[in-house]
Amino acid sequence: MEQRRRVPRRLGQYLAGCIITVLLLSGVSAQLKYSISEEVNEGTVVGYIQYKLNQNDQFRLEVKDKGDDGKIPILIVLKPLDRETAKKHSLVLTAMDGDKPPKTGSMNIQIHILDVNDNVPVFSSDAYSVTLRENAPLGTTVVQVNATDLDDGTNGEVIYSLGKSMNQQALNIFDINPLTGDITVKGLIDYEERDKYEIEIEASDKGIAPLTTEKSVNIKIIDLNDNAPEIEVTSFSSSIPEDSRPGTTVALISVNDLDSGVNGKVICSMSEDIPFSLAPTIQDTIFSLVTKYPLDREKQSHYDLTIFAKDAGQPPLSSEKTISVVVSDVNDNRPEFVLSPYTFYLSEANEPGTSVFSVKASWTYRPTVHIIATFITTK
Repeated sequence: MEQRRRVPRRLGQYLAGCIITVLLLSGVSAQLKYSISEEVNEGTVVGYIQYKLNQNDQFRLEVKDKGDDGKIPILIVLKPLDRETAKKHSLVLTAMDGDKPPKTGSMNIQIHILDVNDNVPVFSSDAYSVTLRENAPLGTTVVQVNATDLDDGTNGEVIYSLGKSMNQQALNIFDINPLTGDITVKGLIDYEERDKYEIEIEASDKGIAPLTTEKSVNIKIIDLNDNAPEIEVTSFSSSIPEDSRPGTTVALISVNDLDSGVNGKVICSMSEDIPFSLAPTIQDTIFSLVTKYPLDREKQSHYDLTIFAKDAGQPPLSSEKTISVVVSDVNDNRPEFVLSPYTFYLSEANEPGTSVFSVKASWTYRPTVHIIATFITTK
């Protein structure tokens, strides 16, 4: 009887009121309850417990025998987890005893997947292609790029920068806001210097080991009419004989406009009331300055010729250039006597060499020219 009292006291601390409890991650527990006599012997089997996990593709249950600690259910991952596909998994663990019918206890298991930086930022557009007017003011927004990262927290925060492979010229002209992705103008946009740019943009996350992706942005510059035509005179003869035939080339006039399209198309002209004109050549930008009709140095010996060049832009820009042409003389005018005919009277018995009378002749257009008179005698 004394022995029967000792055993229950010792076993009472170990077995009496035995409750098998499985603790949940959420703090909830499910219970299987057994009632046993306080007189059971040590090692008596109280009950058989089986564990079962609900059907799922991501986890499996494995029961391991821990000796004195009993059999412990262990949750094992079947395949790689992806937080971006499923942030959490809900499982149901069921414990069953060996009775018939079996008694069961269930609990819900919530598994929250912690993020790792395994996703690179992804740009919202496959390609960025924009146009930009030349001479755009500083601070003009060219385009806004946008990238997202499926990761969580700082792993999913994206910052932007210009690519490290960009040349210095583009770096001097464009800038990007690291937070908003706005690409802005910070330098002079000159179509005549460069009509397009391809800049590289990097989007990086803020993970401990940042992941980065790149995207090209193509920028086409739109030409503005900001260049006046340039006039260049070549093969210039500053002096031309007055007997030159109509169509004689005096100079070659070359015009150039750095703008493109209609902004660079140039029309040349001259005044109509001069004996010179511009004739086209086989090259659109080169004109011949030619005589339009015969020249007469005695009427006008010098011309200041102004050539006008105007482009077809809106509004048009123009320029002008003046050249001086001297008409050189040719011997195309006869001397004229003051009187014609001359009548005079001669006394007889004059000594040889005696002056009889004088005549006078002049060249109207060149009075300073010396004239040699020749007498033709008749009997």
